[in-house]
Amino acid sequence: MDPSIIVFGIRTLLRLRREGIAAVKQYERDKAVLFPDAISADFRDIDFIRDTFFPDHSDLITAGGALAKFWHGTRPAPVPGALEALYMTAVQLRADDAAKKHEASAERGIEVGGALMIQQWADGKGPVGAMGRMVLSLTDIALEFVGANPSLLGIGGDGEKLVAALAANLSEMIPDDAEDFGGKSQLAERFVGIMLRAGLKTLNDQPDWVVRTTDLQQLVKHTLPPLIAALPEKLSEQSQWRDVADALLGPAASAAMATVAANPSAFLGATFDPHRAMGALTQAMLREACRTGLKQQFTETGFVALYTATLGVAAERPELFVGRPGTPTEQLAVDLFGDVAGALKASPPPFDKDLGAHLAVAVLDAVKDNGLNFLDASAPWESAVGAMALQVVDGLKVALTDPATGGIKSVFTQRQLLEFARIFLAQAAKTPAMIAGGNMELQAIVGGVAAAMSQDKDLLLTPDDWLTIAAVAAEEGAANPQRLFPTAAGSLGVGAELLKDLLAVATAECGGGRNAGGVLFGATLREAMVLALRTAAGNVKAAAEYQAALKDLAKTLSEFVRGHPNQYGSEQWLVLYRHLIPRVLQGGAMGTLTKRQINTILGRGAST
Repeated sequence: MDPSIIVFGIRTLLRLRREGIAAVKQYERDKAVLFPDAISADFRDIDFIRDTFFPDHSDLITAGGALAKFWHGTRPAPVPGALEALYMTAVQLRADDAAKKHEASAERGIEVGGALMIQQWADGKGPVGAMGRMVLSLTDIALEFVGANPSLLGIGGDGEKLVAALAANLSEMIPDDAEDFGGKSQLAERFVGIMLRAGLKTLNDQPDWVVRTTDLQQLVKHTLPPLIAALPEKLSEQSQWRDVADALLGPAASAAMATVAANPSAFLGATFDPHRAMGALTQAMLREACRTGLKQQFTETGFVALYTATLGVAAERPELFVGRPGTPTEQLAVDLFGDVAGALKASPPPFDKDLGAHLAVAVLDAVKDNGLNFLDASAPWESAVGAMALQVVDGLKVALTDPATGGIKSVFTQRQLLEFARIFLAQAAKTPAMIAGGNMELQAIVGGVAAAMSQDKDLLLTPDDWLTIAAVAAEEGAANPQRLFPTAAGSLGVGAELLKDLLAVATAECGGGRNAGGVLFGATLREAMVLALRTAAGNVKAAAEYQAALKDLAKTLSEFVRGHPNQYGSEQWLVLYRHLIPRVLQGGAMGTLTKRQINTILGRGAST
């Protein structure tokens, strides 16, 4: 079937609704001139079809013609959909011939003929098959937007481009033999309606976007027809698809159009067709949601977040979606969603749900920004996304699940927990060797910081404090591999131990409340931890050997400042700590610190 007449018909009906009485009068005048026998041009009039094809266009329905299978002898063949196919072509031919005869543009003639046909379907004068129902659905949804959004569906508007793109692909969504379509018909119509409604709303909400007609055509072509072709025949399975599509297809269509509009250069096409990747990803997302059950693992938000992030990768790193020998784009997309869901399913709460999906999004963002240089080249990159997310989750596992050290749950909200994870992922992307070849440094650093954080039961540090400490730990751990946070089993590393020791001193100091005069909490404690990490990174051997002395130093300074509240405070504590850490690393315990020594360090001279 050639659906071009449908495109023109919908356009005419939209224009009529938009422009009002003047357009109606013009339409009526054109109809009388271009299509004088339109009143009898319905499905029930076989003579209309016969007279159109014979003698001028008989080549189309005789042996070897494009429509030969739909015609038998002197009548339409007993083939499902024959009458509809013949009628559509007859309308188009009659309108085109009439336009030429009256010296009007062929496009104007087809517009009038298309509008007549669609109006006839809407009035119920003909057997509206799968094609007709979809056309009416497109028209009804588009007309919903005309009153409130006239410019969107104006001539040349993005809305009209989208309607035309959908209409032009109807023949790829619906087989010529309507019976072959079977029980898929109504679900396919639903899918088309969801995509159109979501697309029109998205285009209306983003008036500054510049969307090319060809991009919309390709987006529709590679998204809906393959998706509809993959629909199951059984009603029970269709029910799952319907529920999933109702929840996900609209947001997915919006995300796809946003990606096209925001990355025009990525869709110019060369050796890679990004539109095909969009279609493959859309199918993979819906299949995974059907397989695992929507909201059983990820909600709509989680699935769409994964989908959107992967579209971003396709736009920025199209080479990743070219596929490998034996792994086409479609299989790559299925593996990506399946592997991520499988890897996170066994993760401890809250990473077994949407937070895990957003963690995978953080990995995908790293892939988009840094390419594959930080993933294991010997393994499929789509599988490595879930594996990399798991390194972060496994590093957090003890702090998340051990009831004795569950403080991390009370420190962070889920949003902050995700930001915590992003810090380490960003550092790993800058330092590929941290995770290349199965290296577990990322997990070790995350685990070390999380173990220390879980000891903060009195919440002496704010979430922002811990995020700052995490950033320093990630930076120093990456720059000094196997020093502060070794990967060896059974040890958190000296970095984690120094953080825990400082937290223990601070907890003991603050036990008496604010009236006791302690200062080792909040910003002071945060800066002390940063100093400890940065100083120890260059001399891990001494830090491990003199760990007890370093803890005693913090304790001694806290006792001294607490004992002289009118002369010393948090600023002096930090100056002393920064000055004395190197001494401890050089020779161990400081011994007794006199007030004279402290004043000398602070630049106050030897006064007592």
